[in-house]
Amino acid sequence: AVWNEDGSRVLTVGWDGTARIWDATTAKELLVLSDGASVEQASWNQKGSRILTISENGTARVWDAETGQELFVLPQEAFVTQVSWNAEESRILTVSDDGQARIWDAESGAELLTLSHDAFLSDASWSEDGSRIFTVGCDEQDEWDTCVKGSARVLDAASGAELLTLPLDEVAIQDEGNRAILNSDGSRLFTHDFGPTAHIWDLASGEGLTISHDTELTDAVWNEDGSRVLTASWDRTARVWDAASGAELLTLLHEGTINHAIWNRDESRILTVSDDRTARVWDAETGDLLTILPHSAGVDQASWDRSESRILTVSNDGRATLFYVTLDDLVDAACGRARRNMTPLQWALFMGDEPYRATCPDLKTGLAQAQPTPSEGGTTSSADDSQPTSTSTTPTPEPTSTPVPTLPLELASFEDPAGVFGLSYPANFDQVEE
Repeated sequence: AVWNEDGSRVLTVGWDGTARIWDATTAKELLVLSDGASVEQASWNQKGSRILTISENGTARVWDAETGQELFVLPQEAFVTQVSWNAEESRILTVSDDGQARIWDAESGAELLTLSHDAFLSDASWSEDGSRIFTVGCDEQDEWDTCVKGSARVLDAASGAELLTLPLDEVAIQDEGNRAILNSDGSRLFTHDFGPTAHIWDLASGEGLTISHDTELTDAVWNEDGSRVLTASWDRTARVWDAASGAELLTLLHEGTINHAIWNRDESRILTVSDDRTARVWDAETGDLLTILPHSAGVDQASWDRSESRILTVSNDGRATLFYVTLDDLVDAACGRARRNMTPLQWALFMGDEPYRATCPDLKTGLAQAQPTPSEGGTTSSADDSQPTSTSTTPTPEPTSTPVPTLPLELASFEDPAGVFGLSYPANFDQVEE
């Protein structure tokens, strides 16, 4: 599942073969995208006006995100396995199971360029400015079609001309599982395959260094200035590495495979998700565990919204779940939905001996609702509404929030040791890749 840019909508891909758009506040279903085959990946463009999908029949399609109308299909015979826009969103890059990558015009769907390695290409990605493309692939196979020599390549995105080749002789290039990721200033390239090792390349010198987990890597991402890399692995750890020296700076431990790891915007926090049925938030400097978000199944993916007050996760039981990051965030959300604060009786019921206060300062205190009306035999009070007063009647507790949709939506609350709650979307939805 993935947010749109302003965090108002969520895009999911489901086991039922559809992509769906939801209101991120109410969990109301807004649109269903279906091409008659099972949609397997989906992503927003930056403006949130278009959606790019891949289906199990191998097609890549572009949709209008407001109307759900299919705009065009990228016409190719091979099955598409990866798809992404460039920074300007004028071009689309696909990787297909024929071992080639292709560049398409994002407005017309016309094919502009074909890219390949000597044997097959397994991964391709854009540079941040869209001027270059980075590929990983096999250049030589033995008689059993096992790759014995591979490379990472830097290509000109306009012409396809090869600018730099980085040999990966000792890397077992697979048909899938290989990645090439450029840092933000374009000075270093991170490559990894299906195994435990990864390489950080200096693109000016062509020299590289090797980092390694105990078992296979599952994810990797650069920090903003390109000085560090965050990796995740089957060995139950996420690790932070110095990109210049390859030194391991931090190790974060789960009880199961870590499937995904990301920094927040200011890089003060790291978010990890694992097969141990948790998502976790860590202090990025000390490695201290700050928050645990429990799930009913292993977690595959997670992301912060733009304000970083909410975390969206996808677990392998098909649930996309929205969590408030802190208790303050939860209170803010509750105040946004509530009609008034609690009455003194409600406060005493839930808060015990804690002195009464208005949790939501912009709402009524709820004290007026606690006063008897003249028809009940009492008298009206002119006392300051902010001070609790005794009453001669026992008030009937009123709802403290506006109604929330139920079926066909599933609304659930999850509480971790820090008191974080979550809003769960329907249970028939699975992971969508970013």
